[in-house]
Order: sequence, then structure tokens, then C-alpha cells
Amino acid sequence: MSEDVGQPNQEVNLLPKYITPASQFDSASGPPRKLYDANGYTVIAAVFKGESRSRLAQSCEGYSPPIRGCPTGWHVVPKFLEIPLLHALLDEVLTHGEPANLIYEELKIRMMWRYRELNP
Repeated sequence: MSEDVGQPNQEVNLLPKYITPASQFDSASGPPRKLYDANGYTVIAAVFKGESRSRLAQSCEGYSPPIRGCPTGWHVVPKFLEIPLLHALLDEVLTHGEPANLIYEELKIRMMWRYRELNP
């Protein structure tokens, strides 16, 4: 998978990238980690084939009726949205008194990667 954010003056594709989890995961890196699963919205962290780092994927399946603008199937979360999404999930689980360890660990990892990208 390629980087979601383009170079200056380069067009960026903001459409969600549809994936089929069973064929896209790198099984050698272990199974996907389910970070959040409530009311038909699920977020996982997994290493995809061709990637060296884990990525987030989300699914809006299970809503009844379907939510307008929520794509069906699994989609890779663009890299520039991973940290904001994890912050929102962390806030959601802490508000409801649910365990937040997995989300917190993923957030720390991505913030460390981002820091290293900005400070080589």
C-alpha cells in the first residue's frame, strides 16, 4: 500500500481503500488486533502484505439502518487520520469506562512513528 498523503502539488486520493481482510493481512506478523467494536463499528490494527508497519482498518457493517456516508466492507484508514481516530476511540472508551489499553498502545506507537518522521 502506498502513502496516503502526497507530495506538494500532488493529488491525494481521499477515497477509502477497500480491502478483503483474509487476503490482505500478513499472517507472518500475527493476527489483527481488534481495538474497538461497538454498535456495528469496528477498528482493527494489522500488518498488511507489503507493509512493514501495522495500519488501521475500519468497518461500518452492522448498523441498522445503514448510516449515510458510511462505506460497506473493510477500509484502510488513511495514515493522516490514524492518530485523530485513535484519540476519538480513546475518548469514547474512557467515557464509558471500558478498557483502553490496546487503543492507548496503538496511539503511542503511531505518535512515536510520526515523531521519527518529523525528526530524522
